[in-house]
Amino acid sequence: MAKKLVTLADYSPKTGIITKQENEEITSVSVQTNMLAVNGFIEAATAGEYGRGFSVVAGDISNLAIESSENADKIKDLIRDVKLQMDKVVLEIGHSEKATKKANEIMHGAASSNQKVTAEVVNIAAKRADVAFGLEQLRTAMEEGLQVSVTAVAEIGQGVQQIAEASNIAQEQAQAKAIDDIASIADEMQNS
Repeated sequence: MAKKLVTLADYSPKTGIITKQENEEITSVSVQTNMLAVNGFIEAATAGEYGRGFSVVAGDISNLAIESSENADKIKDLIRDVKLQMDKVVLEIGHSEKATKKANEIMHGAASSNQKVTAEVVNIAAKRADVAFGLEQLRTAMEEGLQVSVTAVAEIGQGVQQIAEASNIAQEQAQAKAIDDIASIADEMQNS
């Protein structure tokens, strides 16, 4: 039980590190996406009436950047809360285990001196088994919660990658559109 408790305690800082890295990546993508939107607005303004549709796309990209940033903050807060709760549970389980060990030592000393105490020790031992069973269930639940957190962080990482790819595609399309618009304007000026 103690080894499993130490393993669970080891996961808590790792969760914080993973969260920090993923949050920095999401924030970076949000900033880049927002800059892409600003560039889109500039290109739309430069293109005049031809850039009207591009301005709508730039607005959508800006909204996506804001949404990504807000979601990153929510996820960071959620994982921070989970980590704090894990730390509390690990600490409480440690205290309970120490108290259980101490109670066990006291039980063995008293059992050798008195038959009545021996009967009480058997009763306490049964309760200890119930507590150990409860602690084992709690540990299992914590490990499952940790797995859910790790899975959520992995899904966030995939989302960040998809947002980055979408931003790159939008930027390439924006550049191609701007070049086409400029070429059209140049052709019209030459033909005039």
